[in-house]
Amino acid sequence: MLESLKYVTGTDLLKLLKRRSEPLPELEALRYMRDVASALAYMHSRTPRPVLHGDLKPQNVMLDEIGRVWLIDFGLARRAVADTATDRVVAIGGTPGYTPPEHWYGQPEPRSDVYALAAMLYELVTGLHPPRTHGPPDLPPHLHAQVRRLIANAMAVDVKERPSADAFLATLDELLVSLNVAPPPAAERPPAVDRVVGRATELAQLVGQLTATGLVGLSGMAGMGKTTLAVTVAQRVAPTERTFWHRFRVGERAEVLVTQLAGWLAHLGRGLVWQQLQRAQQGGGQLPSPELLVEQLIQLARGQRLLLCCDDRHWIEGDDELARILARLEQAALAGDLKLIITSRGAALREALALNQCLGGLDDEAAALLLSHERLQQNQELLTALVTLTAGNPQFLVLANAATERIRDPQTLRERLLSSTAVEDYLLRELDDQLGEEERQVLEAVALLRDEGGTREVLEVLVPARRLRRTLKSLVEHHLLITSERNDERVYMLHAIVQHFYYEGLACRMRRSMHQQVATHYAQTEQTLLAAARHYAWGDDTVGAATLLSSQPWRLLSQGHARAMVLIIESLALDTLDDRLQGALRSAYGEAAALLGDHTTALQQLQQAIRLGTAHDENRTRHARRYRLLARSCLRRR
Repeated sequence: MLESLKYVTGTDLLKLLKRRSEPLPELEALRYMRDVASALAYMHSRTPRPVLHGDLKPQNVMLDEIGRVWLIDFGLARRAVADTATDRVVAIGGTPGYTPPEHWYGQPEPRSDVYALAAMLYELVTGLHPPRTHGPPDLPPHLHAQVRRLIANAMAVDVKERPSADAFLATLDELLVSLNVAPPPAAERPPAVDRVVGRATELAQLVGQLTATGLVGLSGMAGMGKTTLAVTVAQRVAPTERTFWHRFRVGERAEVLVTQLAGWLAHLGRGLVWQQLQRAQQGGGQLPSPELLVEQLIQLARGQRLLLCCDDRHWIEGDDELARILARLEQAALAGDLKLIITSRGAALREALALNQCLGGLDDEAAALLLSHERLQQNQELLTALVTLTAGNPQFLVLANAATERIRDPQTLRERLLSSTAVEDYLLRELDDQLGEEERQVLEAVALLRDEGGTREVLEVLVPARRLRRTLKSLVEHHLLITSERNDERVYMLHAIVQHFYYEGLACRMRRSMHQQVATHYAQTEQTLLAAARHYAWGDDTVGAATLLSSQPWRLLSQGHARAMVLIIESLALDTLDDRLQGALRSAYGEAAALLGDHTTALQQLQQAIRLGTAHDENRTRHARRYRLLARSCLRRR
């Protein structure tokens, strides 16, 4: 903002630099210079003559009490525009280091101010006074190459080689976006799967279908092997680096899928939508609708021979927006823009039902391959009975095989199965009775981690066992644990049937305590802040969840977690928090709601946050930010 007659209190940039006793971070320096460049661009656009400042330096840039930038000391600017009798603009004075050579010769022009602006930027990011000799200074290599180039170009001796204030401003805007854009998170990887048993015919058909039409849908009840088959088909059709894998979670919204897809495309060098998302989040603006974004993502994917895999669609049934997005992806696949695999317990495809394949149980021969234990292979009657009782469900067969290995009298297994009304419940109870204490603790711990699973490091927090590595290996070998890769680490998960059994079996008090332990562990790492907040909420630790969500909301928002933040906050009893923490959390709630376009909720939460903050005389910077967010929401709600 530029204003020459207003009395401004605060500090100037030189005092700020001296107080810090070290250079400013690049992003902070660029933000200050961006505001100054905006003022210069306005001044230089004035008619009939541009207004020059003539003495730009850190002492003449003020920061007021709420962080706004003000340009002061226009004494030379007034003299620069006063001489209208000749074509030559006369300027007197200047400051060595900031003033370019043409200024000293009495021939200043708008790009003379740009030289001084670059000299100021040099001082802010190096902590050094700009050299008195004219020309680009030596710049430390730790600065970003774009920043070094901007300073060097703007401090060129030849005025014609310097950018205008408008061009300098445009470059700063680009830098602030590119340097401040959080890198996309590591892409989700498909789970590790063993060879497909008994699905040779289906596998060949699906590979052919995906190659020919670009679209495959897999449906079937839990345990039928939909995910395993989808992974295998994907591996045969597309290279790993060209395969996007996404597993839907309970209650997930469209923003998560779109953000992860945008991040994955950014890793492939097609980051336009990712940058757009980050720009909206950093600026406090409203995110474009997921349906609009998916159109842009389809355009970015076109011609790139990409395969998208969406697993467990059934968890997001009832979400109309996600249904429309998946329908649009189906259309894009049929049009040849990409390839798509969707799995679900219900109908996986809606636009192309004819391409949906419903998986049934394995036939007797294939099922026998999963029932590999020696006792079963030697008892054909028992083997046949198990295949019949499990309806050839691969997951049930795996559980039956594991239970047979541990039970003393396998024949008892058959008799009890015949009298059981729920095959999976009986198999899990039978298996659990045969487990060792450490094995049971590991399965309970993995179940507590829910859909996300966890690494060995996380499991060590919950199961401080000396033989954890060996136990994990054994459970994986017996197909009781599923593994995948995340950030180059092995992640352990449970099949949904097993996860539900062990999670529900935990006593409530133990469950809360374990969630809080995991939350404390996750809170130490930026990449797992959302998981930490969820576990605090699941562990009924409202203060822990509120403290985490309110202390650094911008980190979660920049990763596309606005909707997830809102869902967690809505699950908390906000009125039980003290006023300061409640105000901070309501402020974060309002910011996330505004980003999602829910400006009514944003207004309500920000107004309450302001009321709570005023009552406790919170710092002005935080208060000012709430007012700015409130103003944006008021304007957008109209």
